[in-house]
Amino acid sequence: MKNYEIWSLVLGSTGVSIALSVLIVTIWGEKLRQFWSKPNLKLSFLEASLNNTRDGINGWYYILQVSNDKKMSPADNAEILLTNIYEKGPDDNWHEKLFSGQIPLAWRYPPYSGGKTVGREADATFGHIMENEHNFTMLPVAVVPNNLNQKILPNNPTKLIFIATSNTVNSEPLIVKVTWSGKWVMGKAEIEKECTIKTNQENQTKL
Repeated sequence: MKNYEIWSLVLGSTGVSIALSVLIVTIWGEKLRQFWSKPNLKLSFLEASLNNTRDGINGWYYILQVSNDKKMSPADNAEILLTNIYEKGPDDNWHEKLFSGQIPLAWRYPPYSGGKTVGREADATFGHIMENEHNFTMLPVAVVPNNLNQKILPNNPTKLIFIATSNTVNSEPLIVKVTWSGKWVMGKAEIEKECTIKTNQENQTKL
């Protein structure tokens, strides 16, 4: 084989390799771009916050937070949904409490309803305890189906399952276990003993 023929083969092979490399970079580069540009939603229990109504009635409001650690890639049309409820029965087993659909929580700050763009974080209320009541009320400011009883009775452990959704990604489910004694108190350390909140997140007791 003559030298120019060898060089032609080498150059031809090199051209094919370059074309394949460009194709691979184009395909995987786009996939990587989509991966890194996607928001990353995480749902967590934030706090119990003491507030009072316009009538001067004190209440503890229980707050979830959806956070996005890719603040340069906002999550559009984000909502926090209640998907399942389980109550502990006399047999010490968990039994699902059925209701219609998935229920969006009301946001902590206006606008209170509808999808929200989450750049960094957003908070929503999932329940409250008012000083003139004896029950933990789920979804106090959300529209709920008729077949859902919003009350968690004293000494009736209940698991609530939530998920944060958006146009592009969803969070992992968050399990929130509420155990309420029925005794309303003003101090934060005291209410944490009377109404315990545990989740399935790291470093917390397995539910």
